[in-house]
Amino acid sequence: MVTLQTNKRGQIYVRSQLQDYKFRGPELEGMSFIEFFIDTYEESIPANERERHVDPSAATNVDGTPHILRR
Repeated sequence: MVTLQTNKRGQIYVRSQLQDYKFRGPELEGMSFIEFFIDTYEESIPANERERHVDPSAATNVDGTPHILRR
């Protein structure tokens, strides 16, 4: 799915799950295409929490797999 969105200046940009997968970081390289879409999601993060350091070992699902947010 491709989504067109605008920023605060009114500029249009493309959002795509395929692009998110293509440009995923090294922490997610081991995830298959399907795992990436099933096990990740987007979430709005309040401005006061964006700079907070998150310990990756504390961010796990019940089964021990990483709990990953796409930002």
